[in-house]
Formats: sequence, C-alpha cells, structure tokens
Amino acid sequence: MSSIAEQVRQCESKIRELRDTAENVKFKLAVEEAVLSRLQAITETSGGNNGSAMKVPGSLASYIEEAMVASGGPMTVTAITEYLEKAGVSTESPDGLKPSVASALSRRKDLFVRVGKGEYDLVTRQKKLGPQEKE
Repeated sequence: MSSIAEQVRQCESKIRELRDTAENVKFKLAVEEAVLSRLQAITETSGGNNGSAMKVPGSLASYIEEAMVASGGPMTVTAITEYLEKAGVSTESPDGLKPSVASALSRRKDLFVRVGKGEYDLVTRQKKLGPQEKE
C-alpha cells in the first residue's frame, strides 16, 4: 500500500512541476508576442517615431506590456502586479512591486494610457479602438 501512496505523491509532484513549466512557457510566449506587437507598431509608425517607444526586453515596462497583451484589455495596477508576481517578476524594493508598476505606467506614456481610475491599457490597443469603444 505504501508504494501506491508514494506513486500518488510522485504523480502529484510531477503535475505541479508541469503546471509551473506550462505557466512559464505561457509567460515567455506572451512576452514574445508583446515584443512582436510592439515591433509591428513601431514599423507602422516608423516615420515619426525614431524608436522613442522602444522598450528594453526584460524591463518592467516590457513585462507590464506582456501582461496587458495576455489580458486582452485594460488592467488595474493591482491586477498587473499580481500577474507579474505570479510570473516570477520580483523587486528588491522593500515596498514591493506595486509602486514600481504604478511608476512605470505613469512614466511610459509612449506605451501605456490611463483609461479609468487606476486602470491602464496599451496605447497601441487604444488607438485601434474607436472612440465609442473606449471607456
């Protein structure tokens, strides 16, 4: 009987590992999709942009952009922070990740736009929406 119990524990452990791996792969895929989307947006507006909206892969802004692409719509600072923490993004700040997220959202007006109280979206997505679709 103990060998079956041990096999159950091993199976459960393997399932947890695979779920963690799947989440990591989803996160990396969303990051690459965000980079591709951003590069395509830059290509479409390359005439007057001069790369000012270019982000650094692996930067907090790129992770926030990835979270927003994955969500499919506007997100609150709290939702973004929770998404990033779940994906393994961390900070050395004693205040945690949330203040850094809020700061990046307000500083990177080339990437993010405030669409409601504490709610942000991608500039590129908001430009694609008609005025009637915006909040």
